[in-house]
Amino acid sequence: TVETNGAVNVDYLGYNAQNGPGRSTNNFDGGGHGGLGGGSGGGVPSSATYGAILTPTNSGSGGYGSSGGGVVRLTVIGPVTNNGIITANGGSGNQGAGAGGSIFITAATLVGAGVIRANGGDEGWSCSAGGGRVAVIITAGDFSGYSGTMSAYGGVQGVRGAAGTVYRQAAGAVAGEGTVTVDNGATPTNQTFTSLPAFRDSRENIGKTVWVTTNYARVGLVTNTAISLLTLNTMG
Repeated sequence: TVETNGAVNVDYLGYNAQNGPGRSTNNFDGGGHGGLGGGSGGGVPSSATYGAILTPTNSGSGGYGSSGGGVVRLTVIGPVTNNGIITANGGSGNQGAGAGGSIFITAATLVGAGVIRANGGDEGWSCSAGGGRVAVIITAGDFSGYSGTMSAYGGVQGVRGAAGTVYRQAAGAVAGEGTVTVDNGATPTNQTFTSLPAFRDSRENIGKTVWVTTNYARVGLVTNTAISLLTLNTMG
């Protein structure tokens, strides 16, 4: 149980600046993970996407000047109550922000009104970072008892980062039969996007997933792939 005003906090505990699979290699670029980080001057990002959509366990990569978010893995036989914050945000500032990390929760039920987030860091002077990855798998119910939020937003300042992924799977669904939400919190991006699949050479089986994009999120198809359904919304 995470009580009101309580937290499970691994912000900035991922890869150091200029390190990780999605690290930025150009001066002042934001790091990538679930979504690409911003490229300096609004150009092509030097970061990369990686990791797993359904079972995320990777730290967020560092941007040019900031570290990425860490990893939260909770495996609970019974219920999880979250009225506080479970957070794996990337680092902000320092001329190139860090990407969001990973939160992966498996539990019988999830209830509460708290916050679950793996957002990319912000950088107003140069480039913000891509969002991380969140996955919540419920084994004995659905999500009706949880009124809180789940997010993997890209950073919103400077050259903005792309959203990461949020995967939800309720009881009764077979593995990989849940919903992937790509939501950038009403922050439009130009050059950055969320990769479908997770990265070009991914072998993850996402053929049964339903994808929903909203709030100006951009999805980029980086290789031939199959999913169950795709719903595109500009806002929502």
